[in-house]
Amino acid sequence: MVTIITYFALFTGVIATIGNVRKKHPLISSASFFCLGIVVLLMSMPHFSHTDIIDRSLPLFLLSILSISFFIGILSQRSNSLWWLVIPVLLAFSVLLLPSLDGFSYMGFSPDSETEIIAFAVCGALLPLITLFINYLLKKLFVTPLKINDYSFSTGTTELILVYALIAGASALGMFLLGNFVMILTGVFLLSAGFTAENKTTLKSDIFKAGGSAMLLWGLIPILLEKAGFSTLDFTKGEIIEGAFIGVAMIVFFERILTLARKNQLKQKIVLSVSALVLPLLVLSFVGFAYTQLERLGGILAFGGVLAAMGLISILYVYFKNSSFVALQLSAIGVMLIVFPYIKPVEKKSPINLQELGISQEKKENDKGKDQELKPTEMKNEPEGIALDDESLGKWEIDPENSVVEFELGPKGGRTSGEIKKIRGNFHVRENIEKSKIDVTLPVQSLTTYNSMRDEHLMEEDYFHEEKYPAMHFVSEDFRKENDAYILSGKFTMLGTTNPLELRLKVVGIGEKDGKDVMVLWGTSRIDRTKYGMSSSSKIGDIVDFTFNVQLHKK
Repeated sequence: MVTIITYFALFTGVIATIGNVRKKHPLISSASFFCLGIVVLLMSMPHFSHTDIIDRSLPLFLLSILSISFFIGILSQRSNSLWWLVIPVLLAFSVLLLPSLDGFSYMGFSPDSETEIIAFAVCGALLPLITLFINYLLKKLFVTPLKINDYSFSTGTTELILVYALIAGASALGMFLLGNFVMILTGVFLLSAGFTAENKTTLKSDIFKAGGSAMLLWGLIPILLEKAGFSTLDFTKGEIIEGAFIGVAMIVFFERILTLARKNQLKQKIVLSVSALVLPLLVLSFVGFAYTQLERLGGILAFGGVLAAMGLISILYVYFKNSSFVALQLSAIGVMLIVFPYIKPVEKKSPINLQELGISQEKKENDKGKDQELKPTEMKNEPEGIALDDESLGKWEIDPENSVVEFELGPKGGRTSGEIKKIRGNFHVRENIEKSKIDVTLPVQSLTTYNSMRDEHLMEEDYFHEEKYPAMHFVSEDFRKENDAYILSGKFTMLGTTNPLELRLKVVGIGEKDGKDVMVLWGTSRIDRTKYGMSSSSKIGDIVDFTFNVQLHKK
């Protein structure tokens, strides 16, 4: 499905660019907006569910609404009747025809009632009629066009203000009530209203279309972020600001080059048209792949910044320039989907499922309803620990297939993360707990920062020198109890250098799998990598924080 969407977005982007230059067909702009709506709705489909089962009925319903409005807009272009503008409002109420919205959720967020869905759908559909009413009042209040210091309240101003007001309201209130779904829902009906308002009045219907497409683009951002393991766009992050400004630069370049293309002969038209589309998309690809060199440079977050800027600026361009660049938006989505698999962080799957092992953990209030999994996570989600008892006495061997050590380093807001797998080692639990001993070997070759190019560099001499030092090693020398955890003091060896290391360990529980006793351990530690011969760097970070989840079976 993603492959089909990718090629569809790229193909329609190219066709829309050609149509933009030649201006042979008046429907090319509306068709481009329609294609953008299709792309976003198709991308959103896997995120709709009903009673925890994927349910595509609602996105298909929205797709049919968009299609009906698009074709009504085409068929009614020669009619001046305002009754056509009522159709999107009636379609908004047709949401009631769906069998049931109870149990519906989008990206894990469930609305409290279908009234909220209908309310935002109607708001989007009503906007052209509201605009007409406000313009009518302004005309009655001011016999001559409203002017302030020789600047007139020009055509399109009301549309622009109301579209931004709707987006602001949907962002503030709608996200609270409907989650990310509000952007897709309201965007579909605002776009539908723009289709039916075409040529019916003096309204700039393209502003409604641009507003609808902007909301759909913002609805697409969480989908891309979720696939890459991110939750939100934090505009204090440099890569997101980078993406936003690159998005604006792409727009300005695209619009200027197409303007030149329209004024030149056929040969120049072709060269300029190709340049207008290809060069921005090459820049976009570079921004994506820059992530493979430095985690804080480009990547999915930068793509989110690009889409956010495109959505915001597109409405202004329609108002000031009477031109849209939906062709660039479609092509950009296509390139993002092509680049995405090569730059997204590796999805980290928990290697340990406590339920399968018969281990019970007390859940915190905010974790109710979630599966019990010991995830390689941040330290703040640490589990409850139990004491080592007679059941735990004896020798235990680490299961390398179900154990992982996660690490993080770097400045706040730009942390680099990774993990080490294929861990080997033993845990000998004695009756005198203080005499217990743990011995762990961490193979350097299994270390990853979820970036193959960077991982290859890390294996070289200036970092881990894997050929000479194939493993890191920890052995405990002291074992003492502290609340529900154990503090282990020992020696850690890396790059041929050995230093003291303290480790905080928790016994999560003891269960059974395949007829064997299984123990699960969780713990944290940290090292200063410069004490092992690595060069100091404020950008990379010197202090490495470890969180480990280890599964052992009894010998």
